[in-house]
Order: sequence, then structure tokens, then C-alpha cells
Amino acid sequence: MSRSKGLMVFCLIGILALLIAGCNIGKPAAPAPDVKRPVRSVMSLGTREIGTTSYAVDVAVADAVTKFSGMRLVVEPVGGVRSWGPLIEKREMEIGSGDNYDILTYFMGTKEYSGTGTHPWMRQMYGSRNSVPGHLLVRKDSGVESWNDLVGKKVFASNPNMFALGWTTATVLKRMGIADKVTVLPFASTPDAWKEVIAGKAVGLVETMNPAAQEADKAVGIKLIPYPDLPGTIKALNDDLGVPGSFFEYAYPANYLGMSFKTDIPVIANVTGVWVVPDDLPEETVYKMVEAADTHYNDYKTAFPRAAEISLERTIKFQILPFHSGVVKYLKDKNMWTPEVEAKQNVLMKIVTDMKKK
Repeated sequence: MSRSKGLMVFCLIGILALLIAGCNIGKPAAPAPDVKRPVRSVMSLGTREIGTTSYAVDVAVADAVTKFSGMRLVVEPVGGVRSWGPLIEKREMEIGSGDNYDILTYFMGTKEYSGTGTHPWMRQMYGSRNSVPGHLLVRKDSGVESWNDLVGKKVFASNPNMFALGWTTATVLKRMGIADKVTVLPFASTPDAWKEVIAGKAVGLVETMNPAAQEADKAVGIKLIPYPDLPGTIKALNDDLGVPGSFFEYAYPANYLGMSFKTDIPVIANVTGVWVVPDDLPEETVYKMVEAADTHYNDYKTAFPRAAEISLERTIKFQILPFHSGVVKYLKDKNMWTPEVEAKQNVLMKIVTDMKKK
């Protein structure tokens, strides 16, 4: 073939390729096949930021699961369900950890999540420990001896990743008639908020007693201010949420985390550390993780003061979502699938069924 003929053939091939490509311009790509969530040996667990009790406890349990399940859990401090919920839906994360108020309202699409739709894919896997949606911790030199003393002062008490905290604070201040007399400051990071309190920019923080609070206690000394009318406040919270028993009374042990409180102080509590997974996470994967956490409870219970509260028994007692099929299988194998557990599972699954009909 002559050089001129070869060049002509090359040009014709190029033109043909352009014509073929042009035929596809503007056409949508073929839809991706509907495939199941892949099984991964490394999975992400979304939880609150470093320096919180949630992060410390989730790391302790995740370490045990990693060591004994054959899978590795990487704990990511992304925040609450507002952060990890969408990530799980997009298959960018497998597990999320949070409290019952935040998870339930996201699941049902109510309160702060009103208008976001329901999320029937959510299933409970493991975990449930006592938590406090927030109590008043102030500097010892602040002059604050009661909630009434907050009038005219600034306090951090609104966190986008902890809706129960802001809701609880607002309920207390409203019932006391001082909601418009207290400056409530927002915060996204607990350690950063405590730095602001130490610097004198606010009298305190409505939060839990956690490692960040422990450091603040060492720096300036802090004290816990009891809730006014604790029974009445708890009833108001449960009535507003519409789920009886979601909030209850709890007392921190004396000298918790080595802090300077000398007596037990009753506070408002709910449950947190609830591990949520999508319904399409493989059954065998969930089974192995639950088995590892349950059978190796002794490996994590002393890793952090609150880790001992996370157990399979409490997972059952404080169930708030339908159990994943992997959990159901494990409970049946352990002869822990009782008529009472099955009845509650059926009630929760009916909620899911009704969600999908809408």
C-alpha cells in the first residue's frame, strides 16, 4: 500500500470513530446493575468526635470486633446520624453509632429531620449504654449554683450532631421561664467548646462528663449543676418525643473519670452507643461482628469506664430499631430469641413496612 493510500485509510477510520461517538452524544449512560452491598474486610464506623465518651467507647468495642471477627473496623469521628446516615445510604460507610433520640427521629423523619423523609433501611446491630443528652457543667468560679443563675450569662448548649442536647436544654429553660434570658451558644466540637470555657468566653457547657470535660476540670475546676424538677423534666421530654421510657433518671458514680465531684448526682439519661447498619449489609458479616463483640465482652469492658455498659443483653433491652437479620440469626443460635423479643421485632418491622407503602 502506498503512503498516500495508507494515510487515506487512517483518516477514514478516524472519521468513522468520530461518527460512532457522535451518535452517542447526549445519550444517558446505561444504568448500573442493582447489586448487593459488597462484603468488605475493612469497614467504617461513624461516631462522634475524638475527646467524647462515644468515640472512646466505640473504639474499645471496635478493637475487640477487629481482633476476633476477621474484619477490621475503622472508627471515623464524623459526628452523629446527620453525618453518617447519608454516608451509609451512599455506601461510603457501613456502620453508624448514635443515641436513641437522634436515631429514632432520623428513622421516622420527625423533629429536626422533618421533611427529610423516612429511612426504612436502618437496622440495629449492637450496643446500648446509658448516656446523658446533656447536663450543666460550669466553672467553679462562675458564680452559678443553679440553672436560674444562667440568666444574663453565656453557655454552650447547641450542637448540630447532638439534637437531644439542644432539645433538652430548651425544654428545661422554657419550663423555668428563662429561655429568652440565657445566651445559648452553638458548638460543633466538644474539646473546642471547653477551650472557650477555660478562656472565660462562657460559664460552662451543657454536655456529658467525658475526657474533654476531665481536662477542663484539671485546668480550671468544674462542677455539675443538678436539673430543676428532674421527674417533671423527664416526663416533659418523653411526652414531647412520644416514646415512653426513652428518657430516665441516672446517677453518675462519685469521682467519675477522677473528676472532683464527691457525691452521686442524678441526671437525665437516655441510651447511646447504638450501632446501626443498613438492611442490605450481608447477614454473615453482621453475625460475625455481633459474635465477636458478645463473646469477647471481657476484652473491651475495662478499656474505658463506660464500655462495660455495652452488652448483648442491653442491646436487646433497649432495642429501638428492627434487628438486622444477622442479629436475629445470632440471637436464635444463642437461644435468646424469646417471644417477647420476636414481638417487639414484629412491631418495629411493621413500622418499616408502613414506611415503604408511603
